[in-house]
Amino acid sequence: IKKVNWIPKHVEEIAEVASKAFECPMSFQELAQETAYGVIGTDHIEKVQIEEDDDIPKFVAIKTKTRFEEKVIKFRLPERAVQASFQPKKTKVLVKGKPCGKFFG
Repeated sequence: IKKVNWIPKHVEEIAEVASKAFECPMSFQELAQETAYGVIGTDHIEKVQIEEDDDIPKFVAIKTKTRFEEKVIKFRLPERAVQASFQPKKTKVLVKGKPCGKFFG
């Protein structure tokens, strides 16, 4: 979030960005229901479950305890968003735009 200087104002913005990145329409409810933990905002030490718009400021307010000061939003993609043959860290992905981070499936 810090690298791209983007903070979502609504939970649906998270789904919009994921939909655009993977060229597959999806809703926030779909992302939240994909696994038991749903959508998580984390600095890799502390975690905040994001279920509604009011949870986003709680996530942003976390004081990072790592030297990288990195905050990420984690969720599991629906199976239709990636190919069945996709293997994390092995499959090459063609993307456009300015590199700002890595995707590790």
